Amino acid sequence: MRSATGKAGHINALDLPRQATGWLSRFGAALARRDLDAALKLFGAECYWRDLAALTWNIKTCEGREAIRAMLEATLVAAAPAAWAADGTARASDGVVESWFEEPGYSDNCETDPYGESAPQTVLQKLAANVANEKAA
Repeated sequence: MRSATGKAGHINALDLPRQATGWLSRFGAALARRDLDAALKLFGAECYWRDLAALTWNIKTCEGREAIRAMLEATLVAAAPAAWAADGTARASDGVVESWFEEPGYSDNCETDPYGESAPQTVLQKLAANVANEKAA
């Protein structure tokens, strides 16, 4: 999630999880009401939705509010998200708060799951490392 509300000159790192949780609460409430206009107002003018099987049951990136709207219109009723929760991690990147979230019961948290590499925190760390390596090259 990238929240337009996270834009600021200075972001307190200790406040990031609270900001992410607040954004997710407002987003979830808008989706529960099927109020796509309210949900999309939570995204900045330049925004992305990286869906890792949350709504599309696929790995998909939507760029811009209209693409996000189209994805929500196509998937919201069938996916019926009900109880998303921020995973407790959040970071600021270029003045924007970013966070992973999951729906309890639909997450990679099984002790016998051999794919620990797919945990959100691990994926986020690898993506950040890839970006750093690309900038250094």
